[in-house]
Amino acid sequence: VEDAREGAETLELLQKEGLADEVIYSEDLMRFERGSDGFPKSIRNWMKVLSKWGLQPSPAIIGDVLAKEPLAGQLPQQERPHSEVIENFAEVAPVLIDNGLGSYLRT
Repeated sequence: VEDAREGAETLELLQKEGLADEVIYSEDLMRFERGSDGFPKSIRNWMKVLSKWGLQPSPAIIGDVLAKEPLAGQLPQQERPHSEVIENFAEVAPVLIDNGLGSYLRT
C-alpha cells in the first residue's frame, strides 16, 4: 500500500509540473495478451508511449512485434475479479479502500 501511495504522490507531482499529462497503464500496453480484441488498445497505447519518447511509431510495426510475442492472445479475455484470486481479499480490500486505492479493485 505504501508503494502505491508513493507512486500516486509522484504522479501528482509530475502532473503539477506538467511532466505527465496522461497515465498509460501497463495493463493497457499488455492487453494484446488477452486476445485479438486487445491488439488495437495495445497498439494505440504503445503509439502514445513511443511518441512521448520523441519517436514516430508505426502501428503496423508495433502490431507485428506484438503478434510475435509468446503470450499474444494466450491469456483469458477477461481478468478474474480480485475477490476470486486474492486469498485474503476480505482483509486486503478494506485496506486498499481506506488508502484511496479502491478504484483498482476488480470485484
